[in-house]
Amino acid sequence: ANQMMEHDDNETAISYLEGLISDSAKSPQEKSKTAQTTLAEAHYLLSVLRGKNLRISTAMQHLQQAQRLAPEKSRIQKQIQQLGQKLRRNDLIIAELKEQSQGKPDDHYFHYELALAHMRQQDFVSAAPILQRFVAKEPKNSLARYHLANSLLETKQAPAAIQQLKLTLTNDHNFLEAANRLSWGLSTHPDESVQSLQESLILAQHLCRLSKNQNPYHLDTLATALAANGKFGEAKTTAEQAYTLLQKQNPNLASKANSLQQRLQLFKNNQPYREERWKSDQP
Repeated sequence: ANQMMEHDDNETAISYLEGLISDSAKSPQEKSKTAQTTLAEAHYLLSVLRGKNLRISTAMQHLQQAQRLAPEKSRIQKQIQQLGQKLRRNDLIIAELKEQSQGKPDDHYFHYELALAHMRQQDFVSAAPILQRFVAKEPKNSLARYHLANSLLETKQAPAAIQQLKLTLTNDHNFLEAANRLSWGLSTHPDESVQSLQESLILAQHLCRLSKNQNPYHLDTLATALAANGKFGEAKTTAEQAYTLLQKQNPNLASKANSLQQRLQLFKNNQPYREERWKSDQP
């Protein structure tokens, strides 16, 4: 792969490295230190190549995999820091992606990267149609479908968002973030026609069983679903458990802790929580 990169044959290098990683994934048995180092190098080189063509999110994912496999490699951490700085200059990335995408109308992964950049800017209106086109071409891409669902929720297209979350879980039953988001949407949406309170509660209970009541975000979702179903006593207890666990695991997440406290106060007053920002502008 290094030789291919030296001769600017980057597409061949990408194909080779992706094949190496794919073959490794087909052999789930524990790998030797040498094999782990080789795999880390493959992820690192892919991150460099993806960074060159502005697929910054994909590059970061490969770097995180490389760091997991070879945490002692200082150049991986350095590259993560450099990419992080580039991500913070998101407006420049969007401008570059827009310019380059004009010449790559059929490269839907390139356009997907543009959609992710829009999402980082909280520009869900721009992200949603790009993601819809991407998912039409890559229907089995669960992460893209999840991003599409979130963009649709934030642009007040709740029924379509719920459908996309359910399709995400059809593709990937183990996508816990999608299950959590679906439960949240079904219990907190201000439009009663979107709500499915019992379904939301069942989903949240399943999530908490899977995470053995050790995930504060799942517990928060369960508390909210309990309150939506009128079970305010259980909601209060569960929210308190979520808050305690969050403070223990992530004491620096002040905004999340504050949100939990606000919901807890609602439950103490026998009131459910609603995501008012999702409320449709249509009468």
